[in-house]
Amino acid sequence: MGDVATSTHDPYQLLGVAKDASAEEIKSAYRKLALKYHPDRNPDDKAAEEKFKEISEAYATLRDPDLRAHYDRYGHQTRQTSTPGYAGGYTPPNFQDYDWQTLFKEAGVVINWDSRGSAPRSGNAVFDALFQHVTQMAAQTMRQQGLLKGEDYESQLFLSIEEAQKGAHKKVKLAKSRPEIEVSVPAGMRDGSRLRLRGQGGYGNPPGDGYVTVKIDLPLGVALVGNELHTEIAVTGGEADKGTTTSLFGHSLNIPPKSKDGDTLKIPSAGLAGADMIVTLRVAPMQAWWRKARALIGV
Repeated sequence: MGDVATSTHDPYQLLGVAKDASAEEIKSAYRKLALKYHPDRNPDDKAAEEKFKEISEAYATLRDPDLRAHYDRYGHQTRQTSTPGYAGGYTPPNFQDYDWQTLFKEAGVVINWDSRGSAPRSGNAVFDALFQHVTQMAAQTMRQQGLLKGEDYESQLFLSIEEAQKGAHKKVKLAKSRPEIEVSVPAGMRDGSRLRLRGQGGYGNPPGDGYVTVKIDLPLGVALVGNELHTEIAVTGGEADKGTTTSLFGHSLNIPPKSKDGDTLKIPSAGLAGADMIVTLRVAPMQAWWRKARALIGV
C-alpha cells in the first residue's frame, strides 16, 4: 500500500457512504467498488490500481472501530498540519503491515495470490505484490528460470443457447501474446460456468492454468431466470384456437387448442443445464406470419 497513505480524500466519500453508515453498509459499498476497480478486471490500468488502493485503505480505516472513531474526531479539522493525512488533523496509520488477506476475505473480494506470481512472501508484503512493478519483474524472471508457477490467465467465452445446451468446439484467446486455442465445451453449460484449461496459462514451473468464464449470448426477447429461459412466441388467432406445433430454439413446442393470449407453456429441459423453457403466448397475427416466413427461409 505504500509507507504512509497520502490521500486527501474523506474515506466516507471514497466509499460513497454516510458518516452514520453501519458496518454492513460500509462493507457492501467497499465490496461493490473493489469489484469495479479490481486489478484482475482492469489489467495495466494504473488509475484503477490507485483507486483500488485508496478505497481499500478507506475501508481499512472505517472497518476498525478505533480508527473510525479517531478519524471522526480529527478527520474534518481544517487547521493546517505538516503531517500528511486524509484531512487536517487526521493521520492514517501505516498500512504497510496491514493484514490485507483478512480484509479481502472478510469483504468477499477474491484476490488470486498465486496468479500474481510474486516472489515467496510473508503476510506483510502480500498486498504490495499487487502493485509493485519491481516485484512483478522479479517474478517474471523467476518464472523464466522455472522457480515459480506460471501466471493464470482469465478469459470469457460467449455461447449461443444451442451451444450451451449441446456443447461445442470454440476458439478462445487467453492472452494477447498467445495464439487462440480450441476449447471443447461440454453440454449443459450455465451462464457464469468456468472452464479450467490446465497448463494453458503463463510460462513457469509448473505452467499456469487458463480459466474461461462462460457467458450466454441471449437473443432479443429471451431472459434468463436462474437456469430457466423465459421467452414469448407470436401465434395467429387460428393457431391459438385450433392448436399447432412449432419449433423454438431447436425444441418442439406444442400449442394446445383453445389457447389464449398470455397463456404460458413449458418445454421441459429446454433451458440451461437441464432447466425448463417457459414460453408466453402472444396472439399477434402480423408477428406470427413473420415468424413463419423466417422459419421457411431458415433464418
